[in-house]
Amino acid sequence: MDEYCLINDFAKKIGQHQNTVDGWFKQLEERRIHYVNRANGKKVYNSLDLQIGLYIRDKREKKWALDPIFSELPEHFELRPFPPDNTATSG
Repeated sequence: MDEYCLINDFAKKIGQHQNTVDGWFKQLEERRIHYVNRANGKKVYNSLDLQIGLYIRDKREKKWALDPIFSELPEHFELRPFPPDNTATSG
């Protein structure tokens, strides 16, 4: 069974400030690359999100820009699609 966590704990697992991590995942949603699940209106992160977050962190530590990192994600992960009724990127 997959473990879910909110941004505070999730960012700690990645080892980055929660604003940084939240910004990455907001951009992924704005670009409609990867959807973060919600529970009670809050984003909840699981092991797939953790793998993606760690990948982004590692590439950023190697001075990669976000655009090339985001472009490579589909080659390395089975990204989560957006729900059919989702048109907003807020949350």
